[in-house]
Amino acid sequence: METAIESVRNKDINVTVADAADEHWKAWAERLSVSFDEILYDGEDVYITGRLKGNARDLIKRSSEYTVTETGEYTSFAPPDDLVVPYVGHSVSGGDMQYLLMSPLVDEFSSANVDKAYASDSMDISVRLPVGSGLKGNQQLTMFFYFTDMKTVRQNTSKAPDHISEDEYLAKINCLVALRIDGLTFDATAGTAAQAAMPVPAPVMLKGDVLVFSGAESISGNRCMVGNDELSIDGAVFEITKMQQKLNGTAITFAVTLPEDWTDKQCAAAARAMDPVFIIDGADQGEGYSSIRYLDTDSAHKISFTVEIGLVPEDWSGIGSMQAVLRLSELTEYNGVKLPAGSRAEAHYEKNGWNEDSRRHILYGCPITVK
Repeated sequence: METAIESVRNKDINVTVADAADEHWKAWAERLSVSFDEILYDGEDVYITGRLKGNARDLIKRSSEYTVTETGEYTSFAPPDDLVVPYVGHSVSGGDMQYLLMSPLVDEFSSANVDKAYASDSMDISVRLPVGSGLKGNQQLTMFFYFTDMKTVRQNTSKAPDHISEDEYLAKINCLVALRIDGLTFDATAGTAAQAAMPVPAPVMLKGDVLVFSGAESISGNRCMVGNDELSIDGAVFEITKMQQKLNGTAITFAVTLPEDWTDKQCAAAARAMDPVFIIDGADQGEGYSSIRYLDTDSAHKISFTVEIGLVPEDWSGIGSMQAVLRLSELTEYNGVKLPAGSRAEAHYEKNGWNEDSRRHILYGCPITVK
């Protein structure tokens, strides 16, 4: 894979201000510089590393400015309204423009990273762009960086009209600054050569009962009602819809079709709480994937996500058996209140933050036989 990584440090890359909301944001854009280091095409996605210099205090905030949510295993942070959020639009060799949140700039807010960013007024970027398979030879990449604020994102989430993707809508609805980047190229030869479709195993039917969080209901001031719905998952279908060998590993796309008697709200809550666990030669790998990407579907009852695992062909040849099972994170406590199953309890409510505890419910009895 190392031979397919291309340096772009000495390429003639042109960055221009394509749009600015007003003179203030035009000056903000002129203080911002973008540089790129390396680019890689793995057969489906392009990975680009580089740096943004200037305006670091707008693009990254100290954790004290975030609303904190603590769970039994994780701590998550809701960013403040004035955080400047970057989206990226990209097109390959004149193709259609695609849009996505450039999340690394939002997530990297540890104290050490913030101190480093503020001191240097710069920050590293690492962008992953889905560009599709089957590309050949040298390809031209055109990018736009769209900057908006977190308040706009919160106010407009789930409001995109049918003819436009939500990421494109959020990127453009209140665009403060747009930068256009021209001159990036990549060689698709190695990535395309490494890619190969793999056989898809048979689906399985799920069975058992699971707990799905109700969300905060009957909100009145700083009080709300919370609980878990105890639902049967009998008859749900768990399947792998695509397996693809790539230059740097394997991409596996899963789908879960939930029972028809679940409500759309229950399906949405469960979707945010599920991921796969892999069992290789009898050993539970835990979170054995490097990334997970949730995909749009045509039904609330169908959940789909793609995970990337680091298995290349020589790794697969050394594996005797491999299964995939579904894991759900079930909340057990909300702001100090133990969550009842099938009923509701009163709890303290805060709009952007809460403390919670959870447990992992792994459906070991319903494995997909991958190998």
